[in-house]
Amino acid sequence: MATEPETGYSFPSISPTSHPLVALYAITLVKGVKVTVRFGRTTAYGRSTNPVPSPPGGGPVSILVAGMKAATTYHVSARVQWPDGKWLDTPDQTFTPGALPNIALPTLTASTSASERPNPGVEL
Repeated sequence: MATEPETGYSFPSISPTSHPLVALYAITLVKGVKVTVRFGRTTAYGRSTNPVPSPPGGGPVSILVAGMKAATTYHVSARVQWPDGKWLDTPDQTFTPGALPNIALPTLTASTSASERPNPGVEL
């Protein structure tokens, strides 16, 4: 199916992948545009993917969206950028990543010398 020239895109969708914390955003674009996927817990979004160009003749683009917390609802929207720098936002959608598998996590310990300060680490 063809994209809509006045919008630069058609058929945006977001779906789960085999990894519970990664989503697949799919969109069909006209030629000559770029797309960035924005996501966050509100419609202020706050996070985004790197821009991805449309294929040379236009067509489908798939973007993996990572960095979400498990079982938390996120708002997702794409920004289509035209060559002249103008933007067009797709409608807001919501997506809830899956839950983490119920497995035992290893116990880890770390130590520092007296002159070192620990940095914050991975949040679980």
